[in-house]
Amino acid sequence: MMKHKFAVKASLFTLILALLAIGTYAASVVMKKDSVKKEVKFTTTWFYKGGNSNAEILNADNWERSDTGSPHEQCDQGTDLPCSVNNAPEDESDFQDYLNSRGVSGIMQDSPTKRPFVTP
Repeated sequence: MMKHKFAVKASLFTLILALLAIGTYAASVVMKKDSVKKEVKFTTTWFYKGGNSNAEILNADNWERSDTGSPHEQCDQGTDLPCSVNNAPEDESDFQDYLNSRGVSGIMQDSPTKRPFVTP
């Protein structure tokens, strides 16, 4: 009877250790998966073609990638609006996220050249 109790205790202890090991492994896999972020390429220049409002600056539809557009004709002739941002995300949806995260003041800081307000 004593050997039977010892065998049950040893089996229970082994089962508990196995469950702890599986739980620890599962937790580490989940934590590692959460830490893997989507890699965003920051290699592209975008030119601002929009108008005067802050909402327009933060709308990716008002920007053109350097491979599809050229600087605004008044680029480097003022200080009111951005002309371009360098080293920005290549993908348009990533660029929209970039605009949202930087905000107008961040975009103005990121823009090496500026232009004046556009007369409507």
